[in-house]
Amino acid sequence: MRALRIHEAATDEAAEAAAWYEKERPGLGTEFEHAVDAALDLLEEDIVPLMPMPGAAGRRGVKRQTFPLLCHRPRAR
Repeated sequence: MRALRIHEAATDEAAEAAAWYEKERPGLGTEFEHAVDAALDLLEEDIVPLMPMPGAAGRRGVKRQTFPLLCHRPRAR
């Protein structure tokens, strides 16, 4: 299992996004939080089912259901 470092700014942004989704539709903020948790679980297990994004070296993204996700994985040196 890999240890993830989550920047405080990312945590704050996720909380703001969850609040926005919840305001748009009750329950959607909770769905967003569950989607983020599921994505983090996959990353911790080193399962990265993400497709490379053209022109974004070191970045991968995927659209899963309602929420687009973007993660940064440092290149191996």
